[in-house]
Formats: sequence, C-alpha cells, structure tokens
Amino acid sequence: MIIVKILLGILAIIVVVMLFAIVMLSGNIKNIKRIDEEGYLYSCDYTGKYHSNPLASLPVRLVSGIGCSAFFTHNEDGDVLTARNFDQAHVDKNGNVTGLNIIIRFAPKKKYRSVCIADAAFLSVIKIPYSKGSLDNKKVPTFPLTALPYLCVDGINEKGLTASILALDTKKGETFVNQSFKGRKKANVSQLLRYVLDDCATVDEAIALASKYNMVNILAHDFHLFLTDANGKYVVLEWRYNEMQVVYTDAATNCYVGFDDGEDALRDDGTIKEVFEKPDDIPDRYHYGYGHGFDRLTVMIRSLMWATESEDPYYTQMSDERAMDVLSEISQEYDAESSTSCTQYSVVYNNTKRTFDICAVRDYKNVYHFSL
Repeated sequence: MIIVKILLGILAIIVVVMLFAIVMLSGNIKNIKRIDEEGYLYSCDYTGKYHSNPLASLPVRLVSGIGCSAFFTHNEDGDVLTARNFDQAHVDKNGNVTGLNIIIRFAPKKKYRSVCIADAAFLSVIKIPYSKGSLDNKKVPTFPLTALPYLCVDGINEKGLTASILALDTKKGETFVNQSFKGRKKANVSQLLRYVLDDCATVDEAIALASKYNMVNILAHDFHLFLTDANGKYVVLEWRYNEMQVVYTDAATNCYVGFDDGEDALRDDGTIKEVFEKPDDIPDRYHYGYGHGFDRLTVMIRSLMWATESEDPYYTQMSDERAMDVLSEISQEYDAESSTSCTQYSVVYNNTKRTFDICAVRDYKNVYHFSL
C-alpha cells in the first residue's frame, strides 16, 4: 500500500512538472502591474501561443452570472466610441465585496494584436484567493493566470474591432443554446470573443466567422455578443431557438434585443426580479425580449436619443466624458441577492484611435487611459 502511494505521488509530480513545462512553453504572464489604489485592476502582457495552452480552454466553464451593459456612439471628433460596464458580484470568504480584473495585452503571431480585460476572480474556484490586491502578494501563484485568454469578457484589437459579452436569461420552457450543424466546430461565447479579436478586422468579418461555429451554452447560461468596429458598424449576436440572430442595435444589457417578447418578463417565475413595461417614448426599432436589465437599457437608449443628430436619427454623438457619465448612471452597487450586480469596471473604447479609458468599482474620479 505504501509503495502504491509513493508511485502515485511520483506520478502526480511528473504530471504537474510536464503540465508546467507545456504551459511555460506555450504561454506566460509578464509585467504584472497594479493600476488602481485598491488593487481591483491590474495589467499584464501575455506571451506565447495561448491557443496551444492546455489551461486556456478550461476557464470557459467558470464564466457565469455576468450582468453588464454596453452602447455605441461617437464623440465630437467623429471617433467611434463603445462604452461598457462589466457587472459581476464577487465576495471573499469573509463576505466582503472583492474582484480582480486584469487588462491583458496580446500579440500573437500572424493574428491581430489586442487588449482584453479578464475577470481573474473566476479563478478563485480553484481555491486560490484571486481577489482584490492579491497579485501584490508574492505567495499567490501567477501560473494559473496563463488560463486568462478565455476568461476575457471584452476587448479591442488593432483594427478597432471590439467585442463584449453580456449575459441572458432563458425563458421557462426554452432550452439553452446547443447548436449541432454538421461540419462546424463547437464554441461558446468566451471562445468566440477570443477568435473574433484574433482574426477579424470588422463586424462583417466577425459575423461570418461566428456563423462557422456551433454555439454551445456555458454551464446552462446563455449570452449575447456586442460587436462594434472602427467603420461605425454595430451589432449584437444572439443565439435563440438554436439559431444565430444578427441584431443591428446600439445598446444592450441582459435581455434579448432581437425579439418582441418583453411583456413576458412581467411573469414572476423566480428568475426575473424586475417588473418591466416598455416606455412609450422608446423608438420601435429597439426590441425588448425576455431577460433583465430593462432599467439600464432604458437609460442608455434615452441618453442616445438625446445625443441623436437630427438629420440622421441613427447617428449619436457625445463626449468621451459623457459616455463615462452614462456608464456611471447605470452602474450597480453590490446586491447579495444578485450575482449580476456590482460593477467591477467601466470602460470607454475609442475604436478609431484604438485607445480606452477605464475605472474600477465605480470610482469615476480615477479614470486610467490606455492605448493599443
């Protein structure tokens, strides 16, 4: 019995060493730097071929319960802007609100450079405290952070294409997306975000690429993907009834935007906690489907309506600062009863200049500027 235990121990060590060697050869995290004072936001460089990293595809099974809001507009110079809140409640073992968001710079060979933001707090599921300020502690291992490429929830590439993941609710009686078209590889939304930022320059290219995959759910959670590009195009990709829908809309939260069934959200089945009635002053081009986040969506739509150029009702314009103000208006405080509460960060991407402004945990007095 003792010999067996020794052999198993040796085998375990060999496996760990081999896995470490493979990961170190295929991907590595470098230049970790804390951005904000509290330690909610860090930046780093990712080097190596993360596509061959055996850990990289594991975290896709950890991503769930994401809230969020996103909208598209232009600034006074005509630059394309994409504004986004990432909402996700993280609490440490003592019940304190926490989080760990990492800005990652990618430069893969023969693919587009990109900067993405990952929610590293999801990695706490492996019992390592990836939380506020933890990367300042030299005892916290950075090795598992090589799994971050597929924990990115939004980002921008060198061509000015942005992609943002937002959660959806599934109506009672409907099934989660699980496409099975012949000849297609499977992908979930976090993988698709990585693929489009690596290989696509425009929204049209991203739509074409997405149509080549069978979309599958993540642990019985569905999501949609908000895409914008430097040419001024914006869409939301939704997968409902196992079909991909391309919806031309400049705002999204956590309800379907390509379906007119918002009235169903009035039914209290234990999933939807908001009571929704579509305001009369919202243009008909904005659809409200099943889900939550109607209040945040309404604020964004009205802000875009106020920023509409009279000669073109689809062209909106506001300053970079105003875009961040709108994000602050729809940001969420922590709510123990909602896993999609608690705004981890707010970011305004400039698709034209390939830059972005970001602040952590609703600290709108401290905004940090980055460029690709």
